[in-house]
Amino acid sequence: KWTVSDKIESILQTLAERTVVLFAALFEKATSRTEVVVTFLAVLEMIKRMQIHVEQERLFGEIVLVRRADAPTLEISREELEADYTT
Repeated sequence: KWTVSDKIESILQTLAERTVVLFAALFEKATSRTEVVVTFLAVLEMIKRMQIHVEQERLFGEIVLVRRADAPTLEISREELEADYTT
């Protein structure tokens, strides 16, 4: 089972290793539709929390995720984050 907070941690770890990450690359190893949805929610949450920004140079071009250098250090508990995405 995947959680939004787990996916956020995974994306942040990937961004620590690389300067940028292709949006499409986040889904290459997805094994289910649920994992794709949770990954997408994690990206949206990271944008909302201003941890990353997203760039696209041209219409229908590659979407790139970039970790913000000025990302806030505001922490949110795993329980609070998961409560936002639990039905």
